[in-house]
Amino acid sequence: MSARQRIRVWTAPLWIGVISTVGLIAALLSDDGLGDYLAWLALGIPVAVVLWYTPPRRTQKQETDASAAVEHS
Repeated sequence: MSARQRIRVWTAPLWIGVISTVGLIAALLSDDGLGDYLAWLALGIPVAVVLWYTPPRRTQKQETDASAAVEHS
C-alpha cells in the first residue's frame, strides 16, 4: 500500500479521533455553557457519522422478496 493510499484510508478515522478527543477534554474541563456545547457537538459528530453510514435494516418481507427474485431469474 502506497503512502498516498494510507493517507486516504486513515484521514477520516484520524479526524473522528481528534474530534472525539476534543469533545472528551471539553466535557472534563468545562463548567460553563460554551464548553458543554462544544463537548456535546464534538461527541455527537462520531455518532452522527456512524448513523449516516449504517445501512438500513432489511425486513423479513424484503429478504423474502429478494430471495424469490433470485430464484426466478
